[in-house]
Amino acid sequence: MTTLSAENVFKKGLACLVDDRPKEASEFFRTALELERQRSKSRLDMRYLSYYGLSLAKAGLSTQIALQACRSAASKQCSDPVLLLNLGRVYELSGRMELALETFEKGLEINPEHKILRRELAMIDRRRPPVIRFLDRSHPLNIWLGRMRASRRKSAPRVGGAEVSSTPH
Repeated sequence: MTTLSAENVFKKGLACLVDDRPKEASEFFRTALELERQRSKSRLDMRYLSYYGLSLAKAGLSTQIALQACRSAASKQCSDPVLLLNLGRVYELSGRMELALETFEKGLEINPEHKILRRELAMIDRRRPPVIRFLDRSHPLNIWLGRMRASRRKSAPRVGGAEVSSTPH
């Protein structure tokens, strides 16, 4: 019987992610984490935890656990842009676009030349949600209301880049 190494199991998980089999990938990443724990490693490899979270989110299994895993990995190893990339992708998959943008930008602060982070950042839709969400974005009423909202935001006085309310507090 061959001894499994956590790194080899992790690589199998990566291959499954590339092949668009996230549920299978999550099992490999979970196994890699378990192997490290069994071998009494005092410090787990945060890549295993981060990719475990990403694969859960991609498989649609548990957004909450996915976010928890990716946040934990990114906070413990905050200088790794790949962990921020995975966290940003999980935010994106859960519909939290503003947090995804912030996370991708944080990753680019660490490594401005990271091509995948740049691509992810460029692909995110920066538009706000439609004013009337149950209508399609291209519905004439949403277009008109969206333009009104945008013109109102542009005409609001700004101080230091923040909108200022015209009413006293």
